[in-house]
Amino acid sequence: MNPSLRIPKILFITFLSTAITFALLNETGVILMSSVNTNKNNTIDYYLNLISIVLTLSSTFISLRLLVFKKIKEYILNDNETEALKKYCLWTTIRVCMIFSSIAYNLWYYYAGNYSQTALYCLFISLTGCVFCWPSKSYFENYREANKQ
Repeated sequence: MNPSLRIPKILFITFLSTAITFALLNETGVILMSSVNTNKNNTIDYYLNLISIVLTLSSTFISLRLLVFKKIKEYILNDNETEALKKYCLWTTIRVCMIFSSIAYNLWYYYAGNYSQTALYCLFISLTGCVFCWPSKSYFENYREANKQ
């Protein structure tokens, strides 16, 4: 493992294992959430669902397309390979944090909001996007090779 990509990979694995542990603890009954009572007030339920949808769609789209934005691409590729790898590492870390913020919110809302179906669907969307955010040296090399000027 390349030392400069170690931090994003550790962060990715830590976030994913924390999310899985949180879900398992809730499913087995060790942690009982149900803290948001959405049965009495549909307005709260509506806004929490709206936040879930907007956060999921925006963070998933931006994290998947982050390295394609023109300014970020120029910022990463206009240096030698060592500096470019450091910048790629930084933007990959930002990318991982964005996608996992959506996963964390949807996990919380699913268990706190009495098993909201919207949060569950948004969680599946975020987890699907998470698969494509794995930081790798081969992706960086292909990215650099494809975008040579």
